[in-house]
Amino acid sequence: MNNRIAELYKQIHDAEIELNAIRSTCPHSNGHHIMYYSWRVGAMYPSRICNTCDAPLNGITDEERDKFLKEEAEKNKKYRLEHGIPEIE
Repeated sequence: MNNRIAELYKQIHDAEIELNAIRSTCPHSNGHHIMYYSWRVGAMYPSRICNTCDAPLNGITDEERDKFLKEEAEKNKKYRLEHGIPEIE
């Protein structure tokens, strides 16, 4: 393996360890927002995300999910109209 690639993988690994340490001490008490979260390729779900540490949190409600999906659909429709992209049927 190329030395630079190995170095970059090490940086990613070290950053993941530091991020997990920060998130493990976060009380998640500064509120949350709803956004798509992907935990693997091909899987995106509306999720609660901590405003402080950006970690996904459990417990999105049906109301939060429905509101988020409605807002996303409205944003997508507006974008399509502004850019002349036809609706998907």
